[in-house]
Amino acid sequence: MGGLDIYNGDFYDNSKFIKEGTDGVMCDDFIYGCCKIYDSCQIVNDRLESTFLDIDPTNAVCEDEKCSNCPRLYELIRYYNHYMENLVDNEKCENGQYLGNYNPNANQHNNCSVINTACDTRYYWDVFRRNQSTHIDLYLLQATDPRHVLNRFVYHNYGKKTHIYDIWMFYNDVYIPETKLNQKFLTCVFFSTVILICLSILNCMVHKKKPKEYQPTGSSDKNDDSVSVP
Repeated sequence: MGGLDIYNGDFYDNSKFIKEGTDGVMCDDFIYGCCKIYDSCQIVNDRLESTFLDIDPTNAVCEDEKCSNCPRLYELIRYYNHYMENLVDNEKCENGQYLGNYNPNANQHNNCSVINTACDTRYYWDVFRRNQSTHIDLYLLQATDPRHVLNRFVYHNYGKKTHIYDIWMFYNDVYIPETKLNQKFLTCVFFSTVILICLSILNCMVHKKKPKEYQPTGSSDKNDDSVSVP
């Protein structure tokens, strides 16, 4: 099994979270907005701040004010690793089953990239969920302390070092939940049916027999009213 075959996630339907009168395409079209990955944290005036990346709303949207259903970065990394392990040989980038082994050397095989998930984890839980932006000690611990650091081992991005942006792009563009596959399948079926109908109609029109033109019968050119002279 390889490639996209293993990337059919659970069916996801975002229709019930679309604001009335919108198309359900942009993040603002949804009641609670898009899920986000917090990718770059910094401490400003003793407060934790972060930039973020929006997740494609066809994969997931916030289903409540706290976005409790949204996948976290470590989950996206797991999806990415499962995908990449089918495309590479003689490499193994493993992590613990839950948040991973935090020892930077424990699961390092060959040339794995390392991504720290402390920013996404702490900003989501401490700032977004609990509104405790001044609780920065745990972030610093998980971002820098070798005993507690939240490092994840990640396959290289086709020979190059993998970054959070690469993981985000993978989840948005390569990861295909079942709902996307269903939509693509139904679209293909619809257009295939339309094409077949059009070809059938065209075929009937081409092979339809033309009505026979009227051909006068009889070969005599004589006038029926003529009288023979003896």
